[in-house]
Amino acid sequence: MDEHLKKNCQTVNGILSNRVYWGSIINHPVLPLVVLFIFSLLPIYYASLRWPYLKDDFFITLTYSKNIALGRGFVYNYGEPTFGSTTPLLVLIGAVLGLLLPWFPLHSLATLFTALCLAGIGWIFLLFHKHFRISPWVAAFLGSSLIISSDPEFLGMEAYLFQFLLVLSCALAFCRCYLSCGVCIALLHLTRAEGVLLLPILMTYAGIADFVKGERDIRRLSASLLRMAIGAGVVAGIWTCYAYITFGRITPNTLSAKLVHLEFFGDAPSFRNYWLIFLNARFRNWGGNFNIVNVFGIALWVLLAYGVYDVIRYRRQWMVFILYFIAHVTGYSIINVLFFRWYALPLIFILMLLVVLGAARLMSTVFTSKPVITTITLMAMMLILFFGAELYRVAEQSRMNWADRRAPTYLMVASWLRNHTKPGSSVSFGEIGYIGYFTDNKIIDTAGLVSPEVIPLLAKGDIISGFLMHKPDYHIWIEGDKNWEQIIRHPFFVENYIQAARITGPKPREVMYIYKRKDVV
Repeated sequence: MDEHLKKNCQTVNGILSNRVYWGSIINHPVLPLVVLFIFSLLPIYYASLRWPYLKDDFFITLTYSKNIALGRGFVYNYGEPTFGSTTPLLVLIGAVLGLLLPWFPLHSLATLFTALCLAGIGWIFLLFHKHFRISPWVAAFLGSSLIISSDPEFLGMEAYLFQFLLVLSCALAFCRCYLSCGVCIALLHLTRAEGVLLLPILMTYAGIADFVKGERDIRRLSASLLRMAIGAGVVAGIWTCYAYITFGRITPNTLSAKLVHLEFFGDAPSFRNYWLIFLNARFRNWGGNFNIVNVFGIALWVLLAYGVYDVIRYRRQWMVFILYFIAHVTGYSIINVLFFRWYALPLIFILMLLVVLGAARLMSTVFTSKPVITTITLMAMMLILFFGAELYRVAEQSRMNWADRRAPTYLMVASWLRNHTKPGSSVSFGEIGYIGYFTDNKIIDTAGLVSPEVIPLLAKGDIISGFLMHKPDYHIWIEGDKNWEQIIRHPFFVENYIQAARITGPKPREVMYIYKRKDVV
């Protein structure tokens, strides 16, 4: 019996120390697909927990989608068309989903779509892994890590569609599909305007790549760049013409509104002053309560530096991501809008790509230089501690009852408006996502996102005139909101409006008042 046990132990030790055996396991073509498929189910699970309690800003996009699907056009329930969304592509996708699947809630469909975009990023890396100069395992590692490090609270917004198109644009450029790449960049631009910054970067890459491969004919070099420019120009040109004809402008009025808000809300952080603080805080918070003395945060910065080295030394085409990072920060710092976390999500995304490349390079180095048993043990410990802790944090975040802390109160206000107001009656408010999507009222946006006529007045510090311009049937005020309190204190408001309802949310500070104009029946 002892001899038999000893023989079995020797066999097991032989397998564990056999580098060829483990090499065959690692190089198995199906295993990366299985791993990536399993992790790709996580965003769908996260999405199922987000319905319908999404960010208020996401419902601004969906309100436009709802009205297009209803045949009203690019309007915010009623009135003239307004360019009040920063992501026209997601607006149109939401409208198409609403038309194709009208029996499903639109917000559920759109949230699921963005979850599939998050899951799809890893599959792009896997399908194009040779063009990215990575192995299938590294591609699966990238996709899984991006899912684990994602923030489920931003599902439903355009962030993950943007990241999906960013990677797809680079993949098409790397495989020399320049016309398709240009089209994809245009779609990226229609997802968020800063996507256009990728066009000169990939055009520069295409020219240098063709030149390095021996192409010296100026006409052929120019033809590659021209195909990319045509692909982007045709798609972007069609939208630009539509926007100018429909809205009388080619840029969203949300840009003007955000610039004004930075002055209006003077104590709020600007992008220029806060982006680096946010990135460092995101790394410092990696793993939640498991991140003792910031050990994970320090490890992330070390792996990030190793990833930059890996790009410079072995995978230089990945420099396009670093260049986009620089362009994104530079562009936002120049215009210097009010900082919102989703503005920095592409930066987190690119940093995570570099972190994973650094981790993959480190694993490869350890695997080729250390005993197999030691290597496998170190890899398993790092994966469990490093990504397991972050997965726990993300899962905890997904179980939050509300993605927007005011969501239950917004829904109660919307329910009151549906039951006590006539369709088309006007309502003014500064947070118009939930109210616009879940009601059929004409919305007056006192913050100017979908009511551009208010923006010049806000720029002068005047919020009263925008309200007096419309004299809405109903007005909503959040208790304790000092910025908008002067509306309800104005003599015209005091004389002509009465309180119609007091809506109390789950938390004491979530109290909203609905006022009605006295002559409204």
